[in-house]
Amino acid sequence: MGDPTKRELTPENSQFTFSAQPKFSVDGNTGEKRQRKFSGVAYSGDVIKNHFYWGAVVFDLSTMSVPEKLPALIDHSRDMRCGYVTNSQLDNSSGLTVSGNLLSNEHGTSVAEESDEGFPWQMSIHIQPGSIEEVLQGSNTVVNGRSFDGPITVFKNS
Repeated sequence: MGDPTKRELTPENSQFTFSAQPKFSVDGNTGEKRQRKFSGVAYSGDVIKNHFYWGAVVFDLSTMSVPEKLPALIDHSRDMRCGYVTNSQLDNSSGLTVSGNLLSNEHGTSVAEESDEGFPWQMSIHIQPGSIEEVLQGSNTVVNGRSFDGPITVFKNS
């Protein structure tokens, strides 16, 4: 039997939403269609406070890997595909930044049209940790070039 004091990752407690305002632009003429682009900070590298299960959480950018292409979804729903990430960068100063293209389907078009009208879209990302390190009260850790006091949970190998 496992250690009852050790917390474990489950599908229910591994859901995180990090919200940031994306930017939208139009990429010059590509034939008759103009490709709509988006960019923004998907995760800053800072602490996420007040998670219902983990409390304070930080994702270690140095152990994170990002797939070459990521889907861009509305409300994290795979049935509402609005685009895809074509470029991502990880670094301690700006976190995880992404850029990509909106699709010309109903969802991508809706995002583009609503952003043109000033709708304040938010970008969020689902990050699944591979391992967990819990830093206890009274201890300190450095993650993403920043110092954090415990209690805090560090998600690694995401």
